[in-house]
Parts: sequence; structure tokens; C-alpha cells
Amino acid sequence: MFNHSIKGGPMDKPPYVRPTKVYQSLGAAIAGAATKPITSMKYTGEAMLGTATMHKSNGVPVFSKESIVEINTMRRG
Repeated sequence: MFNHSIKGGPMDKPPYVRPTKVYQSLGAAIAGAATKPITSMKYTGEAMLGTATMHKSNGVPVFSKESIVEINTMRRG
């Protein structure tokens, strides 16, 4: 902090800041080198009948008609 109103005082000169080297990051040359690519998950089988909604809008896969009835009774109490 400079105080230009006082001449010849200790605050007349800016504080010394030593020079520091800047080191380039390892992954800077290749974009995204530190992370793997994100692939979307997609069900490609034929066993799933659909999805059902449980409590708090939690979607679950349904594989049988019995599980549809079970999920429905759990949701309604």
C-alpha cells in the first residue's frame, strides 16, 4: 500500500515482490487429459418392460408385472 502524502518515509517505495517461475501443468498440452470421456448409459436389452415411479419421483426399471403391482402398493401405502 502506498502512502504518497508522506515523502521519504518507509512507505515511499513499493514492497519487494520476488519473481516466481510459472510451471505449465502436465495436462495443459492435451485438453481433458486428466479425465476420461463421459459415455451415456443406455439399456439395450429386451427384458425391461418399462419404468415406474416410486416415492419422491424416483424412477426404477420394471422387469415383471409382479414388480409393477409391488411398486404400486408401496407408493400408495
